[in-house]
Amino acid sequence: MTTVYAEVLAGPILRSCEPDEVSVWFATLSEPTNVTMSLASTVPSGVPQPLGKLVETTKSVQLGRRLWVTLHRARLRDKLLPTERFITYDVQLSVARIGARGAQLSDIYGTHVLPPR
Repeated sequence: MTTVYAEVLAGPILRSCEPDEVSVWFATLSEPTNVTMSLASTVPSGVPQPLGKLVETTKSVQLGRRLWVTLHRARLRDKLLPTERFITYDVQLSVARIGARGAQLSDIYGTHVLPPR
């Protein structure tokens, strides 16, 4: 089975974080066919807690024969994002490639908030 890591050229990169919405963008070599995001917030113990169900939208634009830029937005269904806490995110994506499996950010970088140097 082929992994999708080589398909991601850049991102996901945080584009904006509003009281009611988080958006990220990324660039891929193929059109993303499925994108999902999960959000979690740290509590005083430092353990991330899932924030709940999200309403998600994705828009992709083809900029070249093999270049797609995608904007993915997520908002909580019935509440605003918490304040004065760290919010972590993870993005899962699949691309239009036979045999490719979806990759999670944590698959590439581990469970760190920032990628290792």
